[in-house]
Amino acid sequence: MKKPDNFGTKVIYMQIALPHNIFTNVMYQAMPDALKQSIIYKPSAGIAQLLKHNKIDIALLPVMDIVTHKDFFVSSKRGISFESELSNSYLYFTPGQVAMQQLALGGDISSCEALLSKIVVKELYNCEVDVTILADYKQGTYKNLLLTGDDNYRNEHFKEAINFSEEIVDLLNLPYVNFVFCANDPEILKNFEDATTEVEANTYAEVESENWEFKLDPEVRTYFQENIPHVIYNLEEQDREGIVQLLRLPYFHGFTKEIVDVRFT
Repeated sequence: MKKPDNFGTKVIYMQIALPHNIFTNVMYQAMPDALKQSIIYKPSAGIAQLLKHNKIDIALLPVMDIVTHKDFFVSSKRGISFESELSNSYLYFTPGQVAMQQLALGGDISSCEALLSKIVVKELYNCEVDVTILADYKQGTYKNLLLTGDDNYRNEHFKEAINFSEEIVDLLNLPYVNFVFCANDPEILKNFEDATTEVEANTYAEVESENWEFKLDPEVRTYFQENIPHVIYNLEEQDREGIVQLLRLPYFHGFTKEIVDVRFT
């Protein structure tokens, strides 16, 4: 693909792929206008392949995609990191179980949920679980569900569920970087970082404004507005360390044979 001309002011033949969820939706609204025309939404699980085959220039990837795409350059400054309170995934358990043996995954499932669900359950609950990915969780039969995406916020049920991001934060003692921007060309990624220095502040302002278009029940909207500062878009040192430590987990749990060397910008 042709590189951007005057990035940040005018974008030519530039495509940026994002997963579609409430956190990327509000980030999109906070992006510079010159970048908005370049953004497309895709299911989380398929974005890495688009970047691998140069169908897009920049991707907001589930961080565990880096395990199988070690050659991607990883932004040291831009992503979506959860500290507490809010999450893109929640665990819904059936009460009264002696031991959890099966876990269904529903929603916009990615490598993060597929890999980390087994690790989190084993580390925090001392259980080995069989994971099943549901094509349509609303039609499935299951006792335990890890639900990813906006359906968590369609009502207040998420408040009765277990915040998956907080479980990972407890496991690492570091923030959970769920998504990070990646590219094949480090210069494109650096230019993107330079063009989005205000994205975090603008995102917070967008959520707090009355013009935010995302439809939520009033109580959920208030909860989201109160807690959006716990979602980090401008990554710092602790977030980068969180990425490094997170990507080591599959190795320590025997899912991979080597530790990933992250190619930060």
